[in-house]
Amino acid sequence: MRETTIHQGILDNLGAGIYFVDPNWQVQFWNKKAEEITGFSKQEVLGQLFTELPIKRLSADGSPFNQFNCPMVGTFKDGKPREAKSIMYTRAGQEFPIYIRTTPLHDDNGKFLGGIALFQKFISGHDSMGDLKSLRFAATHDFLTEVGNRIKIETSLDQNIQLYKNAGTNFGVFFLDIDFFKQVNDASGHIVGDIVLKQIAQCLISSSREGDVIGRWGGDEFIIILPQVTEDILQKISERLISRIKQIRITGKNYDIQVTISAGVTMVKEDDTALSILERADQLLYQAKHSGRDQFQMSF
Repeated sequence: MRETTIHQGILDNLGAGIYFVDPNWQVQFWNKKAEEITGFSKQEVLGQLFTELPIKRLSADGSPFNQFNCPMVGTFKDGKPREAKSIMYTRAGQEFPIYIRTTPLHDDNGKFLGGIALFQKFISGHDSMGDLKSLRFAATHDFLTEVGNRIKIETSLDQNIQLYKNAGTNFGVFFLDIDFFKQVNDASGHIVGDIVLKQIAQCLISSSREGDVIGRWGGDEFIIILPQVTEDILQKISERLISRIKQIRITGKNYDIQVTISAGVTMVKEDDTALSILERADQLLYQAKHSGRDQFQMSF
């Protein structure tokens, strides 16, 4: 009993919230710091199913935890530790960023006993709201180029598809990749390749309209989502982007690179999904490359 009391005292006085979830998904431990951080007492939490806790938790991009992005679920599935930055709400509704680490627990014979989570407020030297904004920015933006990332693009596509279906608001997609980018990396190195990616991103930003969503899809691929465009406007913007990017020239001691792109451009259609419009733009991009590069192919 004394040993258990000592262990309880140690866990209660750590500077982080700790909880334990058994193999039946019931919360069996909730320390004092967890009570302090969330505002929920152990009496309200112990014995509850983990999936039914009254505590609102979101992933770093603001989407609710689910079977794909919840660290504890991942640990239960494969028995591996997880680390993540996420968002939590107190009982009073205050929103703040947290750092969470989940770890599997086994007995001496290797039997799975459940998962332990350690969480604490994510503080980087700023106020918590500043940390929250930084966390959300990092979750939805590409680290290298600082344009949106795949999550940002997918979210924007879904929103624009819904707006089109509900209100008939058109939008276009400009899907590009950099011509001969692999040769740039192979000949001049990845540092120069990164410079090219940054220059492309800055050119896209300066050449686009307010409200356009620019993102790096992956590798040397970028996507722009252009709300409220007509076919004529989309064509003019596409021509401008091809022309301006062609003006980018990156020089150094052993390299002189003129950048060009190929792109697929399309407008939303009546039965489109996010997947169908991207597949169409990708096919048009493929056509642009096989028609000589440094151009765009477009369909309505």
